Amino acid sequence: MITPPLGMNLFTIKGVVPNASMGEIIRGSLPFVVLMTLGMLLVLLFPQIALVLPESMINAQ
Repeated sequence: MITPPLGMNLFTIKGVVPNASMGEIIRGSLPFVVLMTLGMLLVLLFPQIALVLPESMINAQ
């Protein structure tokens, strides 16, 4: 919802702050995009991160 070019939240922020340019809004969203990318890379490299809870549910039975 925040990645350009079709980030709906970017357009919502543009509506709330009409004097800000779309470039400024996109640059403001970049730290969040970087963090989401790092999170996806962590799960890709270490899939056990995402599987800890399901495995603990199976082992609890």
